[in-house]
This record gives sequence, C-alpha cells and structure tokens, in this order.
Amino acid sequence: MQTTTNAQMGLVDSLMIATPTNEFLERLDRSLDWKPVEKALQAMYPATTGRPPCAPLA
Repeated sequence: MQTTTNAQMGLVDSLMIATPTNEFLERLDRSLDWKPVEKALQAMYPATTGRPPCAPLA
C-alpha cells in the first residue's frame, strides 16, 4: 500500500494559524468586574418557567 503526504493546508489548518491567543481576553477578564454586567443581564432574562437557563455571562 502506497501512502502520500499532502503539503497543502486545509481550511482548518489555515484558520488555526490565524487564531489569536487568548491573552487579550484573559487581560480583559482580570481587569473587569463582571458582577454588574451579570446583574444587568440577569434582569433582562428573567426565565421563570421551564428548565433553568444558562448563566447570563455564558
């Protein structure tokens, strides 16, 4: 059985190279107080019936 290698990158390969690191998001997470944002989002999404909703910040 003969195998060949394909040096051409696929779509996922090219997207993975262009993906930035999470450094910016990690700095943002450390610098912001998310409690007021979560409280405001919770007030806009008062699910009272049905199954429990996902967390508002999710």
